Amino acid sequence: MVRICFPMNALPLSPLQAGMFFESEAGACGEYLQQLVVCQRGEGFDDARVRTCWSGIAARVQALRGEVVAGANGAPGMEFREAMEPIIERQAADSLEGFLAADRARGLPRFPLWRVSLVQTVDEAALVWTFHHILLDGRSHARIFEAFWRGYDGGEDGL
Repeated sequence: MVRICFPMNALPLSPLQAGMFFESEAGACGEYLQQLVVCQRGEGFDDARVRTCWSGIAARVQALRGEVVAGANGAPGMEFREAMEPIIERQAADSLEGFLAADRARGLPRFPLWRVSLVQTVDEAALVWTFHHILLDGRSHARIFEAFWRGYDGGEDGL
């Protein structure tokens, strides 16, 4: 019998997550980076509202506070921090496409495995949520992004 030991605030990775982790460690991180983009013409996004909304969501969504760690036997697991301050960056770019390519190439730190960039080009403003697929599946990230927009628009986020 193999016993896998993790702290109380951690869980072992699923086989799919473990595969993503090992491939990312081998240099294929970009394969698992997701970028959700919302553009608007003219004026940019309100930094304070963006930060407030993402801070609230990070406080309620445990997965967003996850960090991949090694368990006692070396098997990877996801440890969840009690709190975190989201990374919100303001960027100027010549083109959104150029920014997105550079953002993907930059990758993500070990923690947090996501960030939000407020990008301003000559023609438009964009909010870019970049995250590692190891954190969220398609249903989860869609629900979180919808909750962000409900909160940003002044309503309850529904999480």
